[in-house]
Amino acid sequence: MRAFFYKNILNLLFYAALAVMFFISISWSRGDNNPIFIFNHTIKHVLTDTMEPDIPVGSLILVQRVSPEELELYDIITFALAQRTTVTQQILNIFPDYIEGQIGFQTGGIDQPPDEVIVLEQNVVGRVVYSIPRLGAISRPQNLIWLLLASFVIIVITCYRSFASNEEKREKQCETKTSTEED
Repeated sequence: MRAFFYKNILNLLFYAALAVMFFISISWSRGDNNPIFIFNHTIKHVLTDTMEPDIPVGSLILVQRVSPEELELYDIITFALAQRTTVTQQILNIFPDYIEGQIGFQTGGIDQPPDEVIVLEQNVVGRVVYSIPRLGAISRPQNLIWLLLASFVIIVITCYRSFASNEEKREKQCETKTSTEED
């Protein structure tokens, strides 16, 4: 019973590690501000302290693509600031008809004055729906090797357990056959 439990846990960890690796590698595969969304979500890594204490530096955030009309005051959004720079801040003011019918958002960090730059709806990547503190360090490209190494270890352990389990089954079958032949 205990072996069955460990085998299922290892299998679960294996597939979870594969899913995380896939999601992170897909999200990091493009360096521009048009991230790849999987099921309307993408992940980002927080590099600055503008959203602390709600979202600490080093957090991994899950960003959901939403229509600009769905955004409300104090939602935390991620938006494109420059060619390869995204920023995560909360909405402090909404301008429904800012420029040529576009919605504009005035954003800012927690306990900080509002930014002077108005974010246009076309620059909004999405709304932050979840954050995991300190996990963002894993998603950085230079740290993906550790994730790959951990996944490799999980794969090796899973294969070893599976092989050992199959060997035990074969030995029991051989013992059963020899005892039945003797009778």
